[in-house]
Amino acid sequence: MKRHAMIWATLLALIVMIGTAAVYAESTPAPVAAQSSGPGFTETPTFDKIPKGIIKGIANGRPFEAKTVLFEPSLGKWCLVISDMALSDPLDLLTEGQSINIDLPEPPATGKKWSREMKYGDGYFQVQKTDKADDTTSWNADNAYVLEITRWDVKPYTEDEGMFQVGGKASGRVYIVYKGAFDMKDSWAAGIFTDVPVRYMGQPELKY
Repeated sequence: MKRHAMIWATLLALIVMIGTAAVYAESTPAPVAAQSSGPGFTETPTFDKIPKGIIKGIANGRPFEAKTVLFEPSLGKWCLVISDMALSDPLDLLTEGQSINIDLPEPPATGKKWSREMKYGDGYFQVQKTDKADDTTSWNADNAYVLEITRWDVKPYTEDEGMFQVGGKASGRVYIVYKGAFDMKDSWAAGIFTDVPVRYMGQPELKY
């Protein structure tokens, strides 16, 4: 009798343990992907979806927030750089962090607007591959964007002011998306920028 009682007690204990584990599994929420307020990823970004706040988004599954926005000539074209690394001086180099780099199809000017359909190239996303901040890669992928320049107050490069110089300021708004593939996730950033630096890091040598 004592043996049967011990067996029944063991079975009851197992039933209670299994039931408790099932309840815990049901009540434990599944992990969710990182989220950021804003329009989110789409293959067809539009101007009307651009939020009025600072540029924010999602970079390979992690929140992204712009700390630096600037324009500079690079490899024969004007480039818009959106970085999550803050610069103490507008002529400092961006040596760390993540950055979206957009090669502009023509010289920027006040009132210019561009709508780029999803396709490969014309820029890259320096983005984290893992949770380690310094583990980044230059992500070249299909991307699309809308970009408007509402102010372009920039003077030409002059040798008298040295190799590195600030040429002026620019304002506008942007919504850019990068299409995920393989182990890279859909990414995006959108918002406005106001009076950001336009700089020359040497002779422009633009090829438009």
